[in-house]
Amino acid sequence: MQTVSSNEHTADHQKTAAWVMRLVCICWLMAKLIGWKVWIKDRQFPLAPVAGWLNWPSLMQYILFVLSLSLIISLVFKPFNKIIIVTLLCSETLSCLADQNRWQPWQYQYFFTIAAFIINFKNTKNFIACIAFIMASTYFYSGIGKFNEGYLVLVWDNIFLKNIFKLSEEAYRQNSLHYLGYATALAEVLFAIGLFFSKTKKAAAWGMICMHLLILYALGPLGINYNPVIWPWNILMAILLFVVFIKVPGSPIHIKALWPGLNKAVLIAWGILPALNYVGLWDNYFSCRLYSGGLPQMAICLKDQGEIEELQPYINSTDIYNRCNGKAMINLQNWAVKEMEVLPLPEIRVYEQIQRQWMQAHPGSSARFVIYYINHQKPAPASK
Repeated sequence: MQTVSSNEHTADHQKTAAWVMRLVCICWLMAKLIGWKVWIKDRQFPLAPVAGWLNWPSLMQYILFVLSLSLIISLVFKPFNKIIIVTLLCSETLSCLADQNRWQPWQYQYFFTIAAFIINFKNTKNFIACIAFIMASTYFYSGIGKFNEGYLVLVWDNIFLKNIFKLSEEAYRQNSLHYLGYATALAEVLFAIGLFFSKTKKAAAWGMICMHLLILYALGPLGINYNPVIWPWNILMAILLFVVFIKVPGSPIHIKALWPGLNKAVLIAWGILPALNYVGLWDNYFSCRLYSGGLPQMAICLKDQGEIEELQPYINSTDIYNRCNGKAMINLQNWAVKEMEVLPLPEIRVYEQIQRQWMQAHPGSSARFVIYYINHQKPAPASK
């Protein structure tokens, strides 16, 4: 009887793993199609290859993109095909080496999910443990990263209080409401911790599901209709919370399952390395800094709006913080979202690389590049 029970549990874990793979691939495919322009070379927004010689020719980048789409679709129907999985990981690696802006948080998580599956191909229980750990770590470090003024101003005040709850600026500028945003960051951290324990995992999972539904409402068509590339990721995370933490009995997170063999990579990449972000030794997006608000941004300041004709659609109509001293401004984040439907990788090295490419493409340009952080700064007074 014990052998039968063990076989049944193994079969259940295999079914769960197969459905997790299918869901991940469907949402990955949707994100790729929404943000398709980030995966090609023929665009206005500069590429940021890891090294100059990794800037693959345009045709090769098209081929890698189409190949990835084909492989992801194939995995929906054949999730246990090793050849497809390995080929997909190689294709994604080559593509992402050609442009660091492709290392979006969802891309990083999907890549690791597929890698964890191939590592635990014969032990799907360990695969579920890896998924559970990645999710709990994502919420923990995401919550920790929100304890800064940038999150309060950019996300809590601007998205939720102003656009969702329709409060006046006078109301949400009050300290009581403004700093209430830290309660959402604390809740995310506490829910993340709750996912690690059998007695609290279901309540924590339901709390996180509600959070994802609120995010979908806020960023979706009923809210500000912004950054649609992350909508599939939020849907996926809500479903996985139910499947992994509510449906599966007991605690799905077992540190012992993360220790054998290459599973250590999951433990290190998601449990340890994100902490190094706070001393500048690990990238923001690799450290689950999701809508944290405290990340560097860049503005490109021009003498006048007509200086570079092809970039007219990306020039901001206002510069409320006067970052360009009244001159024409292109906000790099707005440019990326408008053209590619994704945000640029928020790293100084990437911004500096974009600046160099800009100057090469537009010699003699009057452009001035300003890297800044969002803080509790009030808009500049209107010029008379």
